[in-house]
Amino acid sequence: MQAVDRISVILREICRAEHGITLTELSDAVLLPKSTLHRILRSLERERFVYQDDDTKRFRLGSEILLLGSRALNQIDIADISRPHMESLFKQLDETIFLSVFEKDRVVCVHRIEQVGRAVRYFVKVGAVMPFHCSAAGKAVLAYQPNKTVKSILQKCDYMRYTPLTMTDPNLLMEELERTRRSGYAVCDREMEPLVRAISAPVLRHDGTAIASITCVGLIDQFKDTFVQQVAESIVECAARASEQLQCTNV
Repeated sequence: MQAVDRISVILREICRAEHGITLTELSDAVLLPKSTLHRILRSLERERFVYQDDDTKRFRLGSEILLLGSRALNQIDIADISRPHMESLFKQLDETIFLSVFEKDRVVCVHRIEQVGRAVRYFVKVGAVMPFHCSAAGKAVLAYQPNKTVKSILQKCDYMRYTPLTMTDPNLLMEELERTRRSGYAVCDREMEPLVRAISAPVLRHDGTAIASITCVGLIDQFKDTFVQQVAESIVECAARASEQLQCTNV
């Protein structure tokens, strides 16, 4: 049995045990010697995937497993909810559309829809991290966080300069976030790439905080000023529909 297979079997067995499971019970269930199982469990404990109750000596799933499960569930829910609205927006605008989720202290692209036939297009990689200070996706999410969260993120931000237009002044960024809240959308105008514009709107929980953002991105040749306004109106409407549906799920 491979190491990953062993860990998978062990975690599943612990998950099935409603009141936890002893080393002996687990050894019998997964058919591994206690000595081998003990080493694996100690490694899992260090990573907080499992923990052993001091009183009962029973093993239970740890906080890291619960955190990963919660985040995965949120991402699946958000992607499933947002996908049809994004597809409708893509048909309307014919530009790359992508969804980014807020993960503790970063914004990550988890789904995209892009043009296939166009010779020149802007590519967004799923898994890419969107900077808070200069990406439309990052600013759209950050603008709709509690003040404490905003301050914490801005203090940790590296303010990397990607182009001469990249915003690197925290005070100016705060003003930009205020404009984002007033308009309902964030803009990245050649701040990350010299020839690229992006517009993003937040997907909101019932308490008004952003859990994700939906972004339309394209080359500046396609994103003329009149088209930018059309994109802004459409993407705000798209994110609002996704937000309304999300709030019905009580996420």
